Amino acid sequence: MKFPKTTLVAGSLLFVLTARIAAEGQGVLGQGNVSCSSWLENHTSDDARAAWILGYITAFNQYGSKPESDVSEGTTTEEMMVWIDNYCRNHPTDNVYKASAALVDQFRQKPGH
Repeated sequence: MKFPKTTLVAGSLLFVLTARIAAEGQGVLGQGNVSCSSWLENHTSDDARAAWILGYITAFNQYGSKPESDVSEGTTTEEMMVWIDNYCRNHPTDNVYKASAALVDQFRQKPGH
């Protein structure tokens, strides 16, 4: 059976990401493991990585915020992605997960959180 090159490449990337997750001991899945340098090179406002960040913030709102609230309180998606861009420029070896966690921490520092 012959596999297309894209299947082999995707499988290899999945293996590398899975190994990286295990090595770091983090329970981070999917696009959260993408490096900040890769984020800066390849993201668009409607890509899977941006969706991952919004999902991370939504999960925090649901499970980490006590009482449950919207930690981003009116911040637009565009504003959040600009914040992530700036974070990643300053921390290119971090991953999207760490950038997202830093964004939530930034939101939590606002009065009333």
